[in-house]
Amino acid sequence: MAKRKTKKGAKLLCVVCGREIMVSNWGISDSILLCCGKPMKKRSPSLAKKVKAKLAR
Repeated sequence: MAKRKTKKGAKLLCVVCGREIMVSNWGISDSILLCCGKPMKKRSPSLAKKVKAKLAR
């Protein structure tokens, strides 16, 4: 099964520290972008709220 590729302009979010990045190159694999030792996830409004609430504690 082929791995998904992240498109240019996509936003990724670290669920550990809350860092958000924007992809500037085409065809980057989701699994190679790491932050805090874990793969970053595609940003969505619900994920951003969960991370913000986790960091506020």
